[in-house]
Amino acid sequence: MLKVTSQDFQRNTGQYQDQALKESVMITRYGREHLVLIGAAEYKALRKRARIVLGVEDLSEKDIEMISSASMSSEHDYLNDELK
Repeated sequence: MLKVTSQDFQRNTGQYQDQALKESVMITRYGREHLVLIGAAEYKALRKRARIVLGVEDLSEKDIEMISSASMSSEHDYLNDELK
């Protein structure tokens, strides 16, 4: 990952935009990591892989009821033996 200061980024924005299509560009501010510039394709791939994680305590009564009443397709019946 390329690391640049915010001042350098402002002076050479186009260069770093092009570079971000090849690798992530870390922009620092006052010596600390501040922003990361990535290409749109990489951003879309990251968003596609992102998942929302919920704890059991976050589930509504309706969610719990739906999960409890769900059934598996009969093609997976052989997996029931794994529970015995």
